[in-house]
This record gives sequence, C-alpha cells and structure tokens, in this order.
Amino acid sequence: MERLMQLEPEADVGPQSLDTGNEELTTKKLMNSAAPIINYRLYFLVQPWSDAMEKLSETYHLFSTDNLLKYESFFNDFGPLNISMVYRYCHLVNGLLERKEMALSKIVHHTSTETTKLLNAAFLIGSYSIIYLHHTPQSILRTLFRQPDRLGKFCDASQNPSSFLISLHDCLCAMAKAHRRRFFNFADFDYITYEYYERVENGDLNWIVPGKFLAFCGPHRESRYENGMPIHSPEAYFRYFEETGVTTIIRLNMRQYDAKSFTERGFDHFDLFFVDGGTPSDMILRRFLSICEVAKGGIAVHCKAGLGRTGTLIAAYLIKHYSFSAHEAIAWLRICRPGSVIGHQQTWLQDKESFLLAEGNAYRRTGTKITPDKHTFGIYSLRQPIKVASAETGTTTASTEHSGKQQEAPLVEGASKPPQTTGSMERTLRPRRAPMGDRVCGISRKVDTMRLSDEDERLNNNHVIVPADHRTTATAVANRSRSEAKTSAAGSATQQFSTTDDGLAVTGSSINQEAVTHTQGDQLTQIKATRHRTSTADAALPGDLIRKQSKVKSAC
Repeated sequence: MERLMQLEPEADVGPQSLDTGNEELTTKKLMNSAAPIINYRLYFLVQPWSDAMEKLSETYHLFSTDNLLKYESFFNDFGPLNISMVYRYCHLVNGLLERKEMALSKIVHHTSTETTKLLNAAFLIGSYSIIYLHHTPQSILRTLFRQPDRLGKFCDASQNPSSFLISLHDCLCAMAKAHRRRFFNFADFDYITYEYYERVENGDLNWIVPGKFLAFCGPHRESRYENGMPIHSPEAYFRYFEETGVTTIIRLNMRQYDAKSFTERGFDHFDLFFVDGGTPSDMILRRFLSICEVAKGGIAVHCKAGLGRTGTLIAAYLIKHYSFSAHEAIAWLRICRPGSVIGHQQTWLQDKESFLLAEGNAYRRTGTKITPDKHTFGIYSLRQPIKVASAETGTTTASTEHSGKQQEAPLVEGASKPPQTTGSMERTLRPRRAPMGDRVCGISRKVDTMRLSDEDERLNNNHVIVPADHRTTATAVANRSRSEAKTSAAGSATQQFSTTDDGLAVTGSSINQEAVTHTQGDQLTQIKATRHRTSTADAALPGDLIRKQSKVKSAC
C-alpha cells in the first residue's frame, strides 16, 4: 500500500466552494469550518479538493482515506468500513501524531462531500475519538457536525432499495459498547489474520464476539471449486476451530454436508433451519439462545453465506445478553462481517428488541452470569493462548506455552499460508494433535479433493439427483421447505432426514431445493469471492507506521 500521507488530490470532485482571491482569508475560513478533534493538532474537514485546499496543504498536513480505505459493496451498500480498516486508520493517525518532525504541525483529515465517503470518513475519525480520546458517540457527533441528524445513512446488502437504515450514530454507539466490553483491543489486534480469513478462499469467517461467536460461510460435503468459486468441507475447518476454542456448530441452512463430520470429531452440532433470506420462528430463536447460553466454548454459526440468517440470530443474542439495541447489533455485525443482516431481517430484529431486552434483564436477575463485564481478550488477539482440547473428554484448556518467537496462525485446511503478522506482538498459537489419526497436510488435501465440477459425484450417487429448476422462486423454495423447517425448528443435533450416503439431505429423488437452487446466499458468496482484493502483503500498513504500540494509549 502506498503511504497514506502522500495522497494525490482527488480530481473532478466538484466546484470550488470558497473565494480564493484572498489566500490568507480563504485558509482561515477553511480551518474555521474544520472540526477540532485534538485542539491545535488534529482536525476533520469536509471539503472537496480545490485550489484553496492546495494552498492549505502548504501550511497544514492534509491526508484523506477516501480512495484507500474503501468499502467493497455487494449491491447498494457502502459501509460502514470493517474493523480492520478502523484499526489501520487508528494506526495511521497515531503514527502521524507521534512523528517528531510533525510535533508542531496541525494535521487535517479531509474528506469529500459525497455521502458515501463522508459517512465512512466520519465513522473512522469518530471511532478513533471514542477509542483513544474518551469521546462518547454523542459528543464526537456534535464536534464533527452542526446538524448530525441531517446526515445520510447506511443501507443493507440487498438488491432492492431498503427503508431500514443504520445511522452514523448507531455505528459509533456499537463501537463504543463493543469497546467498553472489550470485544476488541487495538493494542492487541491482528489485522492481517482478520483480512486473511475474511477471504472466501481462506474460509470466509469472522469473529463477532471474542471466544463466543464466529460467523462463517456454510461448508459443503467436500472442498472443491464450483463455478470458479472455492468451497470448503467441514474437515477444512477442524484445525482452525480446535485451535481457537470452537466447540459448537449451528447450521441454519439445509444440509450440504453430513453433521457426523463435525460430531465424530468431537464438536456439538445443531440444525435450526429456516428459509434463506427469512426470519426465524420464536421456537428457533429460543432454541438458538438456549444452545448458546449453555455452550462451553466458541460457537461457529453458518447459513449459506453466513450473512443474513447467521447475523440475525447472533444479533439477537447481542441484544439479549449485551443490551445492544437492534440498530447497534446490526451495525456491529456489519463492522465485523460486512453484509450481515439483510432485508426484513432488520425489521424483525427491531420488532424483537424490547422482548429480547426484557428477556436479558430477567435472565440476569436469576444471578446467572454468562457474559463478562469485559472480555479478557478481544477478537483477533495476538496474545490469546491457543486452546488445547482433550480428544477423549472434549474439554478445552488454554495453553500458556510460549516459544519465544512468533508462530503460525491456525489454518483452514486447503487455504494458503497467511503472511507473518507485522509488529512486535508474539503469536502463541501452535498446532494441536489431531484426535483421530494422522492429519493430511493442507496442500495435499487441496490437491486431492479439488474438482472442477461435481458432475461425477452426482452420477455415482445411488440416488437420482435432479437439480431444481433455475426459475424456482423464493416463494416456491419457502413452500417446498416448510415441512423440513417444522422438523428442524426443534434444533436437535440428532434430527433424522432422508439422506444419501454422503449426508446430503434428499427429498424424494432430489436434493432439497435450497441445496441446489441459486439463492440469495449463493449470490452474496459469489460476489464476495469474485470481487477484486488486494493481497494481504500488499495491503500492509506503511513501513514507518508499523511500530511499537502507540504512546497515545487506548482506553482499553
């Protein structure tokens, strides 16, 4: 990545808004309109690039992230930026403030008046102010804007226009609550690991609550390429889940792999099916919450894409047990896993908010405490020790062994090896012994199991597999799946379906509609898999900004 401080001015961003006839006066007007974040040091300015801005740059240090920290959209969505980008931004600002040669300089973060860029830039500097300067969401919004209520809002990742919007205030409140409960700690945050595993080819997974919830894309029967998109088998996730303390898997979509793959490895596995793009029944909601409330380790939740249904139920847990509002829970999900919670799933959460908050208050009055006031380690912690499990008992314990040198992050089998994390923090992760036989190395598994198509799999199956008509509508899928949904709503890990020998759910002579129909989840995953991404190595922070922890201490 190019140095963030040496940005080229944006071209053709709009007409000049100030009279440049009197340069000194113009400079003063610009700075009078800038919001002071740290008096005499750091400012936020909403102003298109112009001759006046060019002149201002001769006196002040200007920088912009508009064209570097960019949101990758699915459809009409444009933010908020993910937590790794917030970390990058905070590193940038702290690096500028610490530079000896800039000790007397005034630093100005400037952004365009374009709504998409303005909101994301404000989210970045607002988050910085909450984390490092002890601002509240309300106080920083008042500092940044005279009329924050008139700002635009973020929308979801659906194809259709959305009437349910998330405000900048919602996003900053989510950051403040997550920071207060130590969901993350930027003094101990592995941004390279976040960016690596977020990629579809490397597992497409994101931690939402440290040690508790991980959202990921639904596995398939075996690892292979399908329509040019990499998909992973349950076995691909074993090592990563074991090393990060995951003990429970909850599947929300119809079967595309045999649950025995997980249960025979020692994981608990539950099926709570509801239709892609839909909302859960009250029975499924209660079952999900009860499973999560008694689970001893981390819980990996997936649907097809791991965005809509997955995000909806994790958000419900956040509302009940962490007292997030529905808007704040949705915002935090999208900060961790962009694209989460889609369409009427948003209004469902809003409708359930008061019920879930009341349920949470009643639960806490019983004296049962399952959520810490502050988590010991945040998501993607560099200091968190590896979880070492007993194959016989299935219990997990934390290993405190340190090798004295940085070690490898846990891998999703078949994924490429992640680059070494930059910085002085040491990783304490090491592979643990596989409880069942010798492990097959990731590269070998990738070569052995990868196929260009699954046509041979269908021909060799004892059952006749009839693909669903590609014109099948979402309504038809919902109607076709009602009988299965009634059974799966009970959430039993031992539910019985008519299955093929390879564990795929079969209805009559065909795989269940959702398993073969191109659904919303499939579309979102394909978009995520095919859009251009900068490699982790190329996207590293500027060399002179990768340094020991900032002297501007986090509130953590």
